[in-house]
Amino acid sequence: MNPLLITIISATIIVPAIIAGIISQYQRETTSIEDKYTHRSSAEIDETYHQSYLTNLILDDATYGDGVVMAGEVTGPTIKLSVGNDRDGDGIPDNEELTTQPDNPDSDGDGIIDSQDPAPNDPTIGKTAPVPPPPPVGPVAESGELKINTLYKNVRNLSRGATQWVNHTTAQPGDTLTFLIYLVLENTGGTTSYQAVIYDFLDDNLRYVGSGTVSTNNQTPESLAGSSWMNGYVVKVPAGQTKIVEIRFSAIAELHRSETIVLSNNIVKVVTPQNTATDNAFVSINSSSTIPTL
Repeated sequence: MNPLLITIISATIIVPAIIAGIISQYQRETTSIEDKYTHRSSAEIDETYHQSYLTNLILDDATYGDGVVMAGEVTGPTIKLSVGNDRDGDGIPDNEELTTQPDNPDSDGDGIIDSQDPAPNDPTIGKTAPVPPPPPVGPVAESGELKINTLYKNVRNLSRGATQWVNHTTAQPGDTLTFLIYLVLENTGGTTSYQAVIYDFLDDNLRYVGSGTVSTNNQTPESLAGSSWMNGYVVKVPAGQTKIVEIRFSAIAELHRSETIVLSNNIVKVVTPQNTATDNAFVSINSSSTIPTL
């Protein structure tokens, strides 16, 4: 046979076949994903497409779980992908949300977005612990206290020239006595200011003459008007500070019968939020004998 004729015949047969193959390839590449893969062998798929691309596009690899799609493994409707978009803002592109919901950033509703959830379809894994309620609002406990380090009440008989403070003195009716209340307060707290209240009581046979003064931390004494302070004199002590308080006042001894009595009701009482203390200055009044000078 004529070689030219053979060449023409072969070309007539081969060229249409090549064209048909190209058209078929084009149709498969531009049609749905199911058509694109269900009519190919696994060898053809592996040879043509990168493995990671398959993992992103194919849903069903349940037969072997090896990441390679075999013929007949693809099921379900055509997959519509939005490559590069992230509609739900969960950090996973739409075209990679093959097992999660592309319109729901938390597919399993466990409080963790899909891109950070180790099991985005299992609400029991990675579930966010509930936020504990805030503690109830209330006063802050103060560990310190207002301590009464020192308290005493002394007396001296000015009419008899006494110069020393004592706990017990003697007097005749009409003698002038001076009393001293000495108090040391210490606030051991770190934040809270406390206050102490000083109460003073005189025996009925002593008459207050209204010459009271008070000084704090050895400063210049201030006058105390009247005797109302005896019903409760307040001393404020800031946190971490100590105050020394001195109160002085005078009283006149009164006794209108011939006898000797001991006045024991000359009491001072100090009260703080945590502590209480008292002390007493005794006075013996003798109306029938001469009292020596003290």
